[in-house]
Amino acid sequence: MAKGGGSLNQKDTKYPQYPWLPPKFFENRRKLDRELLRPYSGMHIAWNFQYDRILGSAPTGEELWEQLELAGIDPHLAYYEFVEDFLE
Repeated sequence: MAKGGGSLNQKDTKYPQYPWLPPKFFENRRKLDRELLRPYSGMHIAWNFQYDRILGSAPTGEELWEQLELAGIDPHLAYYEFVEDFLE
């Protein structure tokens, strides 16, 4: 619970301009065939907030952040994940 007894919601945050992950994100994440991530093994990837499109990938988080900025994508509006190495 947020301070004051109310429930925490997006309006209670310091950054309301950055949306919370929608329910569709979690549904899509559960359904994802992890095998689709094999080409990104050992890489940092950025997802859109629906978790249905990879926005970019790079060896480091810093490079990925810069890549998104150069593409005109607000890096704050992405979900980041590191893809563990797949064992052959």
